[in-house]
Amino acid sequence: MKEGMAIKLIYHFGHDDDSEFPELTGRYRVLYFFSDAGPVDFSQQEEIFTRLFNRPISRPVIFSSLDDLKEFAMGVCQLVRAPEVFVLSVQDYNVGAEAARDVRTYREIYRRYGLILANPDVINRAPGLFGKFFNNRPR
Repeated sequence: MKEGMAIKLIYHFGHDDDSEFPELTGRYRVLYFFSDAGPVDFSQQEEIFTRLFNRPISRPVIFSSLDDLKEFAMGVCQLVRAPEVFVLSVQDYNVGAEAARDVRTYREIYRRYGLILANPDVINRAPGLFGKFFNNRPR
């Protein structure tokens, strides 16, 4: 995975059919986790999951709350040094894909319909225009 590329996570919210109370057990299941360069390595996902939740990761990767899913996504984002992660439900992705009229609009699905989580480690580290100017002065 290339450093500096945004990553995208598409999830499905649904209910577990095999639980005792299926109407009460909504789960957030990771369907796809990738960047423009390809999928996020499962070992990186596993490292963050284990660090955050102190238990082994399962396949498929499932969370009981959207907050846990977002925390996981941000952890992976920080690990791979991506500037941001887009978290998008499969339903919102489908709405965006159906509404896309061209490739440019299709590429904006994540920004328009998804939740954008900026990586503070990368965003705060990058100097602005004046920061670059002043840091490159001869001393």
